[in-house]
Amino acid sequence: MTKYLVPLDGSSEGEAALHWAKFLSNDEQSQIELLRCFHPLASAYTFSDFATPPPASYDLSGFIRHSEKYLNVVAKEHGLGDVTTTVREGDAANIILEQSESADVDCILMSSHGRTGLGRWLMGSVTTKIVRASHKPVLVVRPKEGGAEKPALKRILVCLDGSKLAERSLKPALELAQRFDSELVLFRGVALTPYPAAELLSALQEEFQRDLQESKAYLESLAREHPSLKITTKVEIAPIVSGILAAAKESDLVVMTSHGRGGFERWVLGSVAEKVLHRTQTPILVCPGSVLG
Repeated sequence: MTKYLVPLDGSSEGEAALHWAKFLSNDEQSQIELLRCFHPLASAYTFSDFATPPPASYDLSGFIRHSEKYLNVVAKEHGLGDVTTTVREGDAANIILEQSESADVDCILMSSHGRTGLGRWLMGSVTTKIVRASHKPVLVVRPKEGGAEKPALKRILVCLDGSKLAERSLKPALELAQRFDSELVLFRGVALTPYPAAELLSALQEEFQRDLQESKAYLESLAREHPSLKITTKVEIAPIVSGILAAAKESDLVVMTSHGRGGFERWVLGSVAEKVLHRTQTPILVCPGSVLG
């Protein structure tokens, strides 16, 4: 990943993503594009130099100039060096997705929450839409109270469910581990589902033990494919979401695909990814399960 698209809503909470943008773009090949998008009707009431003429005669040049100035100021404040700045009119989620495709972006990097109000889009809602629809990996950073923490990548948690779709998150995780000399933790949760019928208990226990052993062997086989990296495996006997959230507290980044394969032996990764996204305090890189090779 060398080109990062960073959407900003004008709030300090939204700017939490800029710390990670600087951290990840620490080589000459990396590029950063800062994006500010706006809705004309809301922006008309945001700045004093706008009156309220009919929509057809809106002059948005003042807002565009203000937005361009804002992007250049925050780039300088965060020491980002030369960046590309883009200001576009329209629905925030649609604009971000369009820009990520047209600008040959490798990764979208954004905050999980911003600040609402006239002229600002609801960052949390937009972020969820982007994660659901993006064809590019999306790295989501949660703003911290009292200021942003210095980014680190000592330990990367990779969430797997045994499916090939979930394994697509391995590629960017491996690249980051090589680049930052990180420890990779390959994680799989195994949940024991209770059954009321006593006659099924024995069969359930056998199924559970088999799933547990297969999960351990599966993760260990993946780890052996990359002997040059520091890789540990972790099989957790716990509800899937709570198991990931607990492991995430000991990690600097969570990596998972947006969708896995559902069924009795698999967890529905789309649902799990969204729950983890909304509840974890750890930055999370969500990779599109249908696109990455």
